[in-house]
Amino acid sequence: MASFVLTDDGFEKLPDQIINDLTLLEVTMATNKHHFTLVLCFLILAMECRSEEIHAEWYWTWSCQSGRCVKSDSPSTKPTPGINKLSQEACRLTCGQYGALWPHPTGDFSLGADVVPFHPSRVTLDLLQVGPSLYHSLVSGSSRAPRRLMAGAWERFLENLQAECGGNCSVVPDTTVNVQLDTSSSDLKLNWDTDESYSLSLTTRGSQVTAQIKARRSKLFLPSQVTVQIKARMIKLFPSIPGSKVTVQIQATTVFGARHGLETLSQLVAGFTRRGSSRRGSSGGLLKRRGLLLLSEANITDRPTWAHRGLLLDTARNYLPLDDIKRTVDAMASSKLNVLHWHATDTQSFPLDFPRVPELASYGAYSSREVYTPSDVTELLEYSLTRGVRVLLELDAPSHAGNGWQWGPSTGLGDLAVCVNQQPWRNYCIQPPCGQLNPANPGVYRVLQDLYKDVLELWPEGEALHMGGDEVFFPCWNASTQVVEWMQSRGLGRSQADFLQVWGEYQETALKILDKSAGHSNTPVILWSSQLTQPGVIENYLSKDSNRLRTSHTHVMSVRIRYVIETWVESTDDLPHSLLSKGYRVIMATKDAWYLDHGFWGRTVYHNWRAVYDNTLPRGVLGILGGEAAMWAELVDGRSLDARVWPRAAALAERLWSDPYSGSSDAELRSDTTVINKRYSTLLIKQFYQHRERLVRQGIGAEAVAPKWCVQNEGECQAN
Repeated sequence: MASFVLTDDGFEKLPDQIINDLTLLEVTMATNKHHFTLVLCFLILAMECRSEEIHAEWYWTWSCQSGRCVKSDSPSTKPTPGINKLSQEACRLTCGQYGALWPHPTGDFSLGADVVPFHPSRVTLDLLQVGPSLYHSLVSGSSRAPRRLMAGAWERFLENLQAECGGNCSVVPDTTVNVQLDTSSSDLKLNWDTDESYSLSLTTRGSQVTAQIKARRSKLFLPSQVTVQIKARMIKLFPSIPGSKVTVQIQATTVFGARHGLETLSQLVAGFTRRGSSRRGSSGGLLKRRGLLLLSEANITDRPTWAHRGLLLDTARNYLPLDDIKRTVDAMASSKLNVLHWHATDTQSFPLDFPRVPELASYGAYSSREVYTPSDVTELLEYSLTRGVRVLLELDAPSHAGNGWQWGPSTGLGDLAVCVNQQPWRNYCIQPPCGQLNPANPGVYRVLQDLYKDVLELWPEGEALHMGGDEVFFPCWNASTQVVEWMQSRGLGRSQADFLQVWGEYQETALKILDKSAGHSNTPVILWSSQLTQPGVIENYLSKDSNRLRTSHTHVMSVRIRYVIETWVESTDDLPHSLLSKGYRVIMATKDAWYLDHGFWGRTVYHNWRAVYDNTLPRGVLGILGGEAAMWAELVDGRSLDARVWPRAAALAERLWSDPYSGSSDAELRSDTTVINKRYSTLLIKQFYQHRERLVRQGIGAEAVAPKWCVQNEGECQAN
């Protein structure tokens, strides 16, 4: 079947190539005597074009009232009078103190009250200033890492725009958006000292284009005012009117701050559906043209409150495919979390397939397909870094080490681990299957040295290593003849203090092996809180050796105890304060608020997003690096991961980035709540709902946190 388009000279046949490339063509023409609107729809790859049934489209509108986007009383089929009423997302851009931002900025900020339409194809990037060595590498190509980092961050930003617009992003105004990035440091290390601050300035010239585009519904344009562009496998026609010129300036010390600025910029954007007739496609769905709106003005200064904003993923209890981990990193980037704590190994499995000790994976992985190779690790590290996320590896030991360590006898190394898969398990461990490294076997340390070398070759120099170190079960060692006889040969008995000494000696020996493998002693080390880190015990068994470190943004030398303790106690426990008073730095993983596996096993209680949000870290206390939510994976795999983690981890993200003084439910739980707190609670909830919707649009399977009626009717589901 031939296809034709109307021109001033009559109908002309469309070239076959255009037909093949065409997905949707809307032609609006006007002459002095006649007005025509022809809608020609073509199926991809030479499918026969057929008539489409035209349906009048009804829709809801939203208007901003007292900081809330209020849904219209009845649906309408008429064009809406304001472009910012085209969707709830568009209304949210200009409604309320924080607009659609999540997490909230921590510095001064102002958001405009108008929006301008634009299209991702008309967004450009300029690098104004970057650190000298970074600029040299970008221009000369001498280093691929900086170019990957900048390109990856920009690609991520464009992907966010496309996700907001939707599949048929075919409304193409003449607006241009120029993003200018200005960074002063060439440092590409992401650690606890990295400056992640940024400032963003957004200005628009020629805002009258908004009014002209609004008027397009009723105003007809002369044929000479119609421009045709063939781009991205579709033809778009739109009036050639003077477009708005949007300039966005993002200033940051590091590229990571600049990346956060791009993330914030993507949250100043909302999608909308062009109103009018929808056409029923061959699959039965409505074909709707989508477009984007951008806030016309904004000024934001922002920096995180806490340096460590983490999420633990457990890939040992259940293997998580690399794509699932990367998708989690995407959601972390959208929420400005910056640490993926990778609990890679445990007694259940050892999925790290590294070259020096391949036996660990061949004996420990669930299958040869369920492993992470060095190339997988490199891919994950690079992917995460472009999204402002560092990957912090945990190799749990000496407990939580069983499957993967059974091969020692067959290679002449003896028993590398004891109690492996022993039954009845309650006699040998806290959770099945059992297994602990054998401290009496020197071969353990030879294997650890090879393992550490593989890790150090993959991870950036100076990156911290989490060495695990919790839940050592003394009855396991006590049940091993080899361990007990070795202890007796050293004059040790079988008391708790004796086993604590063995544990402490193991840890210090493992640390020396790590330093020998690295060739230095500058690697920060993290341990879980445990019997070994109790205030009255820790200084007896763990060295308080300090590192002299130069912070990247102040150039000041500081002396720090090398061990960082990650506490996983309840919020009322005083352990973090006790460790801080002894000079240790602390990461807090509060288990009665931030353990995302709770509520699905035993007598544990589910922590909803409000509980996650309301848990706070001590303010104004030196030594607290930040916090983490933990997704232990006994009952989670790739199919259930998204819903178990999101959007609760996004509530953690705002707590650790913004750390507001008000909680999620002040208006509901406090009898003396002020009007300001009530307003804040309403703002918080609707913004959290909208951020969850944003994650879903980005392909994250975040669980629902309310009926959609509550999402659409802001503030109507809260207690009065």
